[in-house]
Amino acid sequence: MGFPIPGPIGPMGTSGLALIAVINPTGTNTVTFSSIPGTYKHLRLVGMGRSSGAGTGNDFPLMTFNADGAAHYARQTVEFTGVAAPSSFQATADSGAFIAVFPTAGDIANYPGTFILDIINYANTTFAKNYQGQYMGVTSALLSSLFTNTFAGVWSGTAAITSITIAETSNYVTGTSFSLYGFG
Repeated sequence: MGFPIPGPIGPMGTSGLALIAVINPTGTNTVTFSSIPGTYKHLRLVGMGRSSGAGTGNDFPLMTFNADGAAHYARQTVEFTGVAAPSSFQATADSGAFIAVFPTAGDIANYPGTFILDIINYANTTFAKNYQGQYMGVTSALLSSLFTNTFAGVWSGTAAITSITIAETSNYVTGTSFSLYGFG
């Protein structure tokens, strides 16, 4: 399952991706896209990276809108890991949107976690904001820990989204990158 890349004649009349900003953080655990223009219909956020966290395991970047870190986020996720049957989980009162898994320093070297997500009608001031996406990663040399997750969620705020913050527990390492696009 993938997300179509809007092109000159993209899905549902979209008109291609326009790059808004790129952030390549190193030595910090927080990035913020601020002053997001309200000139597009939707936003696409693409990221890849690793965490400086010690040992094995993962860090879990959380996305917030307009500096709202209250329990206003809900999500549903389906996870596919190796050859195991898919599993799902749901959260209904999170303080941010769980959007990725970034491997830590003790995980297999040179494999980042990646994600892509769309934020639908982000500038609309009537409805709560829906987002949907996918993330994937590898955490062991056997590659048996290859996993991919498909998720969807909602932020209960009705304000236009003018800033997006992505924060995790440890710092992002060199090579981590976040790109924000507008389309439609």
